[in-house]
Parts: sequence; C-alpha cells; structure tokens
Amino acid sequence: MKETYIYYKGIINHELILAFAKQAEIELVRNQESKLVINRTFHLIVESLERVYNDSEFEILEASKIVSFKFYKQGSAYKVQTENIVNNKKTLSIKHVIDKVNELSDSDLKTLHKKRIKTRELNSCEFSIISLKKKRSKDLSYKIQAYDSNYSRFRFCANVSAC
Repeated sequence: MKETYIYYKGIINHELILAFAKQAEIELVRNQESKLVINRTFHLIVESLERVYNDSEFEILEASKIVSFKFYKQGSAYKVQTENIVNNKKTLSIKHVIDKVNELSDSDLKTLHKKRIKTRELNSCEFSIISLKKKRSKDLSYKIQAYDSNYSRFRFCANVSAC
C-alpha cells in the first residue's frame, strides 16, 4: 500500500525545498521513526530537490520551471520521487553518473567521494548523486521520457528503509 505524505507540482525554490523537508520530518516523527531514518530522509529530500533545482533549464525553457515532487511510504520504505525537464545533453550526463554510482561498492563509492572532494573535480549533480547513494542501500532509479527533440522528462526516485 502506498501512503502519500507530500505531493507538489510547480515552481521550486530553496524555501520550498526546506519546507518539504521539514514537513516530511513532521510526518516521520508522527510515525515514530528513528532519528537515523528522519535524518536520512531529510537529506534525501534536500539533495534530490537540489539536484532538480540545479539541473533545470529555468531561463531557457518555460516548462522546465515546473517540477513535481512526491514523498510517500511504500511498505517499509520512504520514497522520494522528483521529475523535471532537462536538456538531452545533461540527461545523458545525469544518467551516466547514476549508472556509474549504482555499480560501485560502498567502499569504492566512499573512495570516489573522497577523491572528488580532494581534487575538487566534483560538479553539483555528481556530488548530490554520490551523496544520495552513500546514504541508501538500494540503487537509485530513474526514467527518461522524451519531451521534445531537445529536452526530456527526467524522473528520479530514491528511498530510505524504515527497517
């Protein structure tokens, strides 16, 4: 059974990102979740929405201003799903980073994260995806759907287990 706590479709900004994270925290406290689950979920929401905010083409394509965000519980896992319009060139880059990060072991992921920070070879998208994966036990998932010849809808999903 899926239980939706937050659903939003509209223009995103930093104030909304924090408001969504705080609302999710309230729901998790109400559900008597552990501090670990609350903290991981808070960061999952912030990092997921920051990725959307940073990857959107706000000044180029009017439709990219509209993003969707959903926070829900399915079984014992809390899930965060985002969707936004992204330039196809950027979509391929994001897909490559997610696929690469999903293939890494925990120790390899930690090593990559440290290496990127040390050498400062870390763009905001890569940093948020690595951070998201480090805090999750399951793979990050995504779906790409054509929007027009230059842009695609990019749906991203990550979860935190309550167990």
